[in-house]
Amino acid sequence: DLVLAPVARAVIGWKPRARDTKTEKAVFYGELFHLFIPTAGIIEGVHDAQVRPAQGQLSEVTFQIPPALTITDVQAEFVSSWLFDPDQRVLRVQFSAAQARPFALRLRSQLATNPLPYQQTNGVITLVQAAGQVGMAGVATGPEVQLDTVKEEGLSAINLEDFPAALVSETAQKIPGLTLRRAFRYAEATARIVLSASAVQPDVRVETQETLSLSEDRTVLA
Repeated sequence: DLVLAPVARAVIGWKPRARDTKTEKAVFYGELFHLFIPTAGIIEGVHDAQVRPAQGQLSEVTFQIPPALTITDVQAEFVSSWLFDPDQRVLRVQFSAAQARPFALRLRSQLATNPLPYQQTNGVITLVQAAGQVGMAGVATGPEVQLDTVKEEGLSAINLEDFPAALVSETAQKIPGLTLRRAFRYAEATARIVLSASAVQPDVRVETQETLSLSEDRTVLA
């Protein structure tokens, strides 16, 4: 209700209150990319997590880690500390400053296996309390390991070109000759990959030149 002053031209203006993400409840979405690399006695894992806050701010995030998987490193400039609980299978990552815009984290993991050949089941890392999340998973090998079979549970096969090439190329700097063999897309946290790997056998090639000489009393092969 307004009472206007006795003027010829009255103007009424207003300005919306500026958004304060600090007072909002955090709502965020996640997209995760997993690259599994079977080697002799261990499966290396490289995981890129892209988090998009829809409202509010995030001062930390929590990941649910599949069984037998061990987190070895968390990489991002704004990460102040991280803690992996092997009993609860939970990884907590704390930030030096609250994040209100999309950001990315890179996780590294290891999964101990038997010597080659072996068969191993790999689960996917999930983002706890995310409003929604999807992801991709790929399997890559170096020149010394052969990927025999891959069985997917809750995943759909995709073209190798659809998997993020940067994740493979950056990892190939530490593992020369790394090549992506299979790629999948998933939408459920229960997705699993069962892979069988074996050692690459030596490939020996021989080129020979032979001369066969025939005579009356003997045959000579040189």
